[in-house]
Amino acid sequence: MSIQKYETATDEILSQNVKGIQPKSVEFMLNQIRPEWKSKNLIQRVNRLIPVDPSSACQRLLNASIADLKSKILYAGIDIAKQAAETHKLPPVQSEDDIQENYSTFSIIDLSYRMGILERKDWRKLHRAYEIRRDLEHEDIEYEADIADVYSIFSVCIESILSKDPVVAIKIGEISTLIESPDSILASNQELEDFKSAPQQRQYEILLMLLSKAINKDLPEITRENANNVLKQFSPHVSSSVLMKLGKYLQDKIEKLPRPHKLNEFQIRIAVSANILPYLKRSLVHEFYEEYLNKLTTCGYRWNKNEALAKLLRNIDEIGLFKYMSEDLRYPFLKWMCLCYIGEPGGYGAGKSRDVFYSNIAAPIIIKLFEEIPEWGEAYIDVLEDDEEIKSAITKNKAIRRRFDQLIDTI
Repeated sequence: MSIQKYETATDEILSQNVKGIQPKSVEFMLNQIRPEWKSKNLIQRVNRLIPVDPSSACQRLLNASIADLKSKILYAGIDIAKQAAETHKLPPVQSEDDIQENYSTFSIIDLSYRMGILERKDWRKLHRAYEIRRDLEHEDIEYEADIADVYSIFSVCIESILSKDPVVAIKIGEISTLIESPDSILASNQELEDFKSAPQQRQYEILLMLLSKAINKDLPEITRENANNVLKQFSPHVSSSVLMKLGKYLQDKIEKLPRPHKLNEFQIRIAVSANILPYLKRSLVHEFYEEYLNKLTTCGYRWNKNEALAKLLRNIDEIGLFKYMSEDLRYPFLKWMCLCYIGEPGGYGAGKSRDVFYSNIAAPIIIKLFEEIPEWGEAYIDVLEDDEEIKSAITKNKAIRRRFDQLIDTI
C-alpha cells in the first residue's frame, strides 16, 4: 500500500478528535488485510474500536500481527527457524511449542527478520510500534493513542505483515533431486521465483549444497555441471552476506588442500558462477590470472596455434576474465587478444585467397570478450592503437587495419 494512501487517511483523522475517528477513515487500510484474517472478524472488531478506543484498536492489530508472524515462521519451517536462532544468538528453537509458547514478542520480531520474513526497515518499525503498544497497555489511564500512534502501528502491521502471504520455503531436497538428473538441466521459472522469495537462511543452505556438489569431483560430471548451472541462476538473487559466507566456505576448502594454495580454472569457474570470487583472497585470484596470462603468452597468438588456443580459450568467458582481474593485468590481456584477433598478412600457400591469417577458433571468442568489457575498456582504445607492435601491424596492411577497427568498435 502506498504512503500516499496512508497520508490521505490520516488527513481525515487529523481533522477530528482521535476519540471521534469514523471507521471509514481507515477502512481502506483494513481492507488490504489478507482474507485469512478478514474471516476472523479482525476488521470488524478494529473498526468498532477505532472511533471509541483507538488504543485498544492498535493493541488488537499488533497482537494479530505477532500471531501472523508466528504462523509465517512455522510455515517457513522449524529447520530454518532453528538455524537462524543459533546463528543470531536468539532463544533456542527445537519445536513449534518454542515459537508458540516460549518466544517473547521481541524475539518473534527478531527471528522473523533473521529468517527474511521481515525486511530490515519493517523490523525497525515494528520494534517501535511494539514500544508504543506497551505504553498503551500499561499506561492506559495516562497515555492514549494519538494520530501518530495510529498511523505508525496501522501502517507497519498492515503493509508489512497482515497484507502479505506466507512464504513457501523451497526445499533443499527439491533442488538436489533436480541437479541429479541424467540430462543437462536448469531451474524452472517457478523454482527461481521460489528461491528468490525464500528466507535468507534457506537461500544460503541451497547455494551451499550446490557449491559443494559442483566442486565434488567424486560426483558424475553431469551432476556437477547441473549444480554449477543452477548456482549461476540462483546466486545473483541473494544478499552480499550470503555470498560472503559462501566465499569463506570455498576459501576454507582451498586452504585445506596441500600447499602451495592456488586457484585452478575449475575453482575459478565455480566461484564466478556463485558470484563469490570477490570474497576469495585477492592474492590467490591475482596469481591465477597472472599465470593464465603467462600461458597465453607462452602459447602465442599465431593462426597455426589453433589447437593450443582452443584449449586455453574454450572456457575463458566463464572465468570472469575482465570482470575480476586486477587493473595491472588489464592491458597485457587486451594487447594479447588484440594481436591474436588482427592476425598477420596472408595471401600465400594453401590460404592464398585470404588477406589475413588468424585463428578461426580464437577470433569469435575474443569478439565476445571485447563486447563484454566494462566501461574501463574505453580508456585503452588509444593506448592499443599507439602500441608499437600493434601500430606497425595495422599501418602496413589495410586488411589488418580493418580487423583492428572492427575489434575496437565492439568496446
